[in-house]
Amino acid sequence: MTKINVDAAAHSVEIAAHNCFLYAHQVGQDVHVYRSTRLRDESKLYRSVAALVGHAELIHHERVEDRSMMGYQAEHLVYRLDYAAQAAA
Repeated sequence: MTKINVDAAAHSVEIAAHNCFLYAHQVGQDVHVYRSTRLRDESKLYRSVAALVGHAELIHHERVEDRSMMGYQAEHLVYRLDYAAQAAA
């Protein structure tokens, strides 16, 4: 398994924030996604995230119970962006 980059000094950029459905931010080359399990990949709310992580490597996936999320379950996903691969595509 690839190590997840966690650097407290790293700059975080918000990609999406929709209460009870989706939170996503980018830290360096990693995109952290926290989403309700009811949110589909094709959803309008998820489009900006899907476009960013389309060619990225999934390095972490965890399903958790979360009463604050729609459906009371969420997924924590971490993608590693490969800028060289995206430029070649």
